[in-house]
Amino acid sequence: LYVNLFWIVSTTILKSYKENRVMRISASLNGLVRTVIIHLFIILSFISILKLKQPMDSVRFFMLQYSIFFVLVICWRVFAIYFLKFLRGRGYNYKRVVIVGGGEIGNDIYAFFHKHPEYGYKCLGFFDDNPQQENRLGPINELEMYSLHNKVDQIYCILSKVEDNKVQELISFTDN
Repeated sequence: LYVNLFWIVSTTILKSYKENRVMRISASLNGLVRTVIIHLFIILSFISILKLKQPMDSVRFFMLQYSIFFVLVICWRVFAIYFLKFLRGRGYNYKRVVIVGGGEIGNDIYAFFHKHPEYGYKCLGFFDDNPQQENRLGPINELEMYSLHNKVDQIYCILSKVEDNKVQELISFTDN
């Protein structure tokens, strides 16, 4: 029981289950290894503090169990990451995204989302006051209605392409 409780404490402290969609697998596994080390440290500290006498066979058995646990946790995480990438690449489990402001930076972000469907972002297009912007959904003042109607999950704003007062309006809209 205490082993499970300490796992919850370790993962909560290190936020091991908070995954970023664009995070590399090596970064995810690095965080998981840190969590396992902290977890083991907490367990060994607990045993030491309570001065639990363990025969050498029990210690060996514990280390064998913990090694197996470690390998299984790593395998599960790798499987989960690749499975999510597979699903997202097939168009499931995605976030709807729009970009406010165009130009070179906006086009780069748009191209990134379309180049990497495995990250699970579906870029719907741009809101820009420039009618020449490719993939334009409309002017910036139509963003709020469009976002609510189309259940937009995230809005990326290119600050250099948007007036300050409109940025403040966007911040107010997204906070509410």
